[in-house]
Amino acid sequence: MEPKVAIRLFDHLSVHCGDRELLLHSSSHAKEILCYLIVKRRGSVTRDTLAGLIASNSPDEKARKVLRQALWQLRSGLSDETHTCSGRLLSFGSGWAQFKQGGNVWLDVDDFEHAASSSKRDAYYLPPEPERIARAVEIYRGDFLQGWHQDWCERERERLKQILLEMLDLLVAHCEAQQQLHSGMIYATRALEAESVRIGP
Repeated sequence: MEPKVAIRLFDHLSVHCGDRELLLHSSSHAKEILCYLIVKRRGSVTRDTLAGLIASNSPDEKARKVLRQALWQLRSGLSDETHTCSGRLLSFGSGWAQFKQGGNVWLDVDDFEHAASSSKRDAYYLPPEPERIARAVEIYRGDFLQGWHQDWCERERERLKQILLEMLDLLVAHCEAQQQLHSGMIYATRALEAESVRIGP
């Protein structure tokens, strides 16, 4: 049986295949391509878009060369001595690439969004399930790809943080209704901290 692949984008990027961490020596271009494909995982991304992402100031031919090198590094970095994970995570066509989340692949961002969206759907019909909401908040162990400042990354970071704040608001409201003051203070403090980071000094 193939080992589980676990990908974390909250806080810092990490990719584990079983107990082995991958991409440790991969280039920043290779890592950015993987993360961008994950963000756009509901569809394919053209190679021209990927080339522009990592070599926007280069002539077209040089940008394509940079992309070829980065894709090679990415495929290589997603392999170890016994397993090749690139085929489980990436699909390629003549002019496109796509992240695919097959079986036995866990992605923290996807798990977070699923838990959050399920909680929001239930809130329209039933009282929100605090355990499910708390699960979403627990997965969010730090801002999305901290230290990355690309425009696409900043937009995704802000979107995910907004979902986190909505979940924290639901938890605070639940704790108030149940008179769970200690837990409510913890969630309220975390929401204030997230807002202060967003606003800045």
